[in-house]
Amino acid sequence: MPGNRKLSFPHHTLEPGETQGTVQRIHASLDNHASPDAANRIQKNFRNQKTAVILLIHGTFVGDDLSGAFRQISRIAPAIGNRLRDIAKVGSDQVLGERGNFTSKYANALETYLNPINQPDPLKSAIEVKRFLWSGENHHLGRLDGVMRLTNELHSISSRLKNDARVLAIAHSHGGNLLALLSLIANATDQQKTIFFRLLGQAYRPTSDGPPIPKNESSLGPGNRSANPPEWERAQQLLLSPNALPKLDIVTLGTPLRYRWNLRPTERLLHLIHHRVIDKDQPLIARIPRSPEDLRSASSGDFIQQLGIGGSDFRPPFFAVRERILNAKLARIFESTVRRRDYPQKLRQGRRVSSDGSTLLIDYSVEQNSQAERLLGHGVYTDPQWIPMHMNLVTEHFANNVCDPRKH
Repeated sequence: MPGNRKLSFPHHTLEPGETQGTVQRIHASLDNHASPDAANRIQKNFRNQKTAVILLIHGTFVGDDLSGAFRQISRIAPAIGNRLRDIAKVGSDQVLGERGNFTSKYANALETYLNPINQPDPLKSAIEVKRFLWSGENHHLGRLDGVMRLTNELHSISSRLKNDARVLAIAHSHGGNLLALLSLIANATDQQKTIFFRLLGQAYRPTSDGPPIPKNESSLGPGNRSANPPEWERAQQLLLSPNALPKLDIVTLGTPLRYRWNLRPTERLLHLIHHRVIDKDQPLIARIPRSPEDLRSASSGDFIQQLGIGGSDFRPPFFAVRERILNAKLARIFESTVRRRDYPQKLRQGRRVSSDGSTLLIDYSVEQNSQAERLLGHGVYTDPQWIPMHMNLVTEHFANNVCDPRKH
């Protein structure tokens, strides 16, 4: 389509001299935030910051449709596809538990911590904690599908909030890149949105064995009807409308450097990354593990965060031809300069710090926490014992820092 080649969104190039946001190194601690007084202070801070809902977003490989097959089934039989997704997520939760995964147990623990039984007017000031589930596929299309579903979820939450209430999104791994993609699309120009949504409108044109085009015109306008999933159609309508999403604060946990962020003035963005200093001359750089023991002990911290840069994606399955084509187009839009052959060189750079927002590099080795050594250092963040420390970091940082808007 004319104009498609000109459409591109900013991404982390990992080139020398690329802009980096603010960064600070700290040591993890359980003791400093375990007291009742500390808990009361943290709970009060959240309410002062108008946080009404916390949305937990999991990362790659712990979702409900790792191959994208259930999305294909849902186009023909939505009830069956959704049921299969539910079963798949229950299975991954049982296998992984809290290792790099937001379970119902974790959500309940966080909600209990933020809502003590003796708080005044608990019904008026309770902070709700919800989980958001997406496929967990490791490619652009899978993440975009997650963005569309996330847009609908955020709008649903927004519709029942008071005017000054805020949503805190806490996202692990590539779950954070769902939010980065959303920030780029939601803040794009009208022309960019028109081009982008027209491209999506071509994704699921019906075949002889596929579902028919809906009779009603899609959100793309006359002459651009599509057979996209209904979640996509609703999300596109919302993304074309002003003020459809709530006021959003964002915390990412071990999110790889992929897409850039476009931030509104009211948003706050904080990245937490498990990092251990190996080279004192380059304290912010992660080193590639050199032995099985390095891998086992997460000697340099979160190796998955380091691995997940551009060039590490999988491709949609061979049977989803149209999705493979669309994913290739999305790669040109969202990571136009990324080449797979450059991956080893960029991996060796070991860059941790995002170009946008603030980054806290956290050394969890102080407590010798066994979770830190699981999933190549990527499983520490979702261990419930770190809830007090993480919540303290979030409220203290957001109380003193508001991200400047970045216009890309």
